[in-house]
Amino acid sequence: MKLKIITLAGLCLISNSLLPQARQVDRNVTLLQQRIDRVHGVIEFDELLKQFPGMKPSTLLHEVIRTKPTVIEFYQPSCSACDQMHSVFKELHAHAQQINLKVRIIKVNAAKYPGIAKLFIVTRTPMLAVYNKGRRIPGSVYHGTMELSELVRYIRVSLQ
Repeated sequence: MKLKIITLAGLCLISNSLLPQARQVDRNVTLLQQRIDRVHGVIEFDELLKQFPGMKPSTLLHEVIRTKPTVIEFYQPSCSACDQMHSVFKELHAHAQQINLKVRIIKVNAAKYPGIAKLFIVTRTPMLAVYNKGRRIPGSVYHGTMELSELVRYIRVSLQ
């Protein structure tokens, strides 16, 4: 019985000594999420990484998809279909407020970030996927191109 009490007391001491560190981590995560929430529109992943120096790319992308509904487009520079989607995303960004579409769009170069492409199960490009609350929405993966009206419908249906 004494051994259990001593062990329990030891755990209490350890947990109390770690409490300030845990609070600091919570504050850092909150500040990170606030900074990410200020990012709007169509964002190239490289540009996003520059805003968070020292952060691992996979960690940053996971934090981004946790905070707000997000569409991720995985592309390759040599892909002509990906180039077509770039212009559609520019159109979407220009009309996002008019059509009341509250979603963040991140473009990730799958050739430059093969580890992220593997982690997010990118089989070919262009690949679109919709994420909400940190998870890929089932049935939201799309390969290929689409027009602006199709893209808006795809995002809205995925988020319902």
